Amino acid sequence: MAAVASNRRRWRAVAIWGLALGIFCWVLPPFHVRTLDAPAASVARDSGPSQSPAHSARELWKQMLGTQERAVPLSTLLAAFERDPGAAEQEYGRRIGHGGPAFFFVTGSGRVLESTRKGVVLEIAEHSTRVLLVTGPVFGNSLRDSTSLVQIGDFDSFQFNALSAELNLLSEREVQPRIAALNRPGEVLNFTGGARFARRGGALEVVAIDVSPLK
Repeated sequence: MAAVASNRRRWRAVAIWGLALGIFCWVLPPFHVRTLDAPAASVARDSGPSQSPAHSARELWKQMLGTQERAVPLSTLLAAFERDPGAAEQEYGRRIGHGGPAFFFVTGSGRVLESTRKGVVLEIAEHSTRVLLVTGPVFGNSLRDSTSLVQIGDFDSFQFNALSAELNLLSEREVQPRIAALNRPGEVLNFTGGARFARRGGALEVVAIDVSPLK
């Protein structure tokens, strides 16, 4: 009988603790379940449910191509950067968030020096800073963050990252084949794209939206 009473007390304690745990989890759930289909359906919150990241990236790509006149001339940016990198970033760059790199929407031309595993290195007349036209898989946010066409407040984090990835894919598919066809040493290339300095005093890395030979 003593054993039976002990077992009853044990199961009663387990039941009480289980009930208490259930109430706690109902009030303060340890996690939330959400579908991934909702963010993918619309990149910008005001774009409507039909806007996929790929569609929004294509629309932004068209806007960037149509506003190349807004891009800072490469010679202007490099001259300012060689004088004072901080001032150049402040005047011509754009930052998303605090402490991140400065991005630039830039246009210019340069002479092909060589091709590397990272991209095509261009020599810029009258400047010591070189340009790297990025080839291969594109990572980072140079295209998304280099212009004022995109505002972080219009997106949640999933959508914001998806937009950047789709823009990078567009550069890989539509521009890199042209770079590959024009990367002969001595060739002078015109280009426009999103850019960032690899480090202070380093090359300007450009993810291009447009590349053409100098005519």
